[in-house]
Amino acid sequence: SGEGSCVVATPDGIAVGSMTQEGGAVSFFGISDIVRSAVPAAVIEVESEVLALATDGPELLVGTLGSGLIVLSLQRPHVRLRHLDMPGGVSTIAVKSGWAACGSLDAWVRVANGHEVGAIVGVGDAVGAVALVAGMLVVGTWEGIVEVFHWQGSLVVGPRRGVHVINSAVSSLIAVQRGDVIVGT
Repeated sequence: SGEGSCVVATPDGIAVGSMTQEGGAVSFFGISDIVRSAVPAAVIEVESEVLALATDGPELLVGTLGSGLIVLSLQRPHVRLRHLDMPGGVSTIAVKSGWAACGSLDAWVRVANGHEVGAIVGVGDAVGAVALVAGMLVVGTWEGIVEVFHWQGSLVVGPRRGVHVINSAVSSLIAVQRGDVIVGT
């Protein structure tokens, strides 16, 4: 139903975010849909292009270019649970223990929990990836900078812990043991 931009595994298969002529959509595919027909079990239209997807228990977090963060039910995809306004769009999402770090093309990261949007952290360039790891919020930017901030289980994001120059756009951050992070460029 459009040009696919992101994908995430769900308990029953996958969800694919896309850009359409009218805005955006999330297509849900069950395992049998993928193998047999490639026809989605459900397609949910949203107001803006879908840039990022993440799951948090029974919820699907949908990051959009112009409509902030939309939260859908995985059990009943047509049910929109919440909408959190985040000007500038949400280009990447990381989830840990009910908290979501949302990065933007407008060079900021916000941490949200449940129904509220918390602290905002400004960074130097468009955000390519975020990770929440053992008390740290790790942010990778398109200009190749990885910044590390203190993060606690609240809406407080503390001062920088470190800045690392990668010299290539950061597209993914994979958390590993003891707070280390693998950077994909």
